[in-house]
Amino acid sequence: GNLLKAEIWLNRMAAAGKTPDQDTFRLAINACTRSNSFEDAHRWVEIMAEMGVHPDATTSLSIVEAIFKSGAFSQVRDWVLSMDKMNTPISVDIYALALDACAREGDINQMANWMKKMNGK
Repeated sequence: GNLLKAEIWLNRMAAAGKTPDQDTFRLAINACTRSNSFEDAHRWVEIMAEMGVHPDATTSLSIVEAIFKSGAFSQVRDWVLSMDKMNTPISVDIYALALDACAREGDINQMANWMKKMNGK
């Protein structure tokens, strides 16, 4: 429903030569996270980056929170790692979720890496 509608509208905008703004992408990404379609959300973030629009702190946090609430803790880690690779700012709230997810997965090494990155902020 909503995911398909969001995708149709974003494709129409792109076809018309219009660059969707942060709010437009956030609607599509939120539709993905509400339906637990995290791969689709990730795809929209990549499309955003290709169009020169980068997710803000609110969008990034909503994605990570949705993944965390779904219990897909390894995906939280993977998502935050991809944010880091794309030079997307990572807030303290996102690091806290990443640390909690790593703790639940027993990934002590990644917890240590996140702590180092947090302290570098």
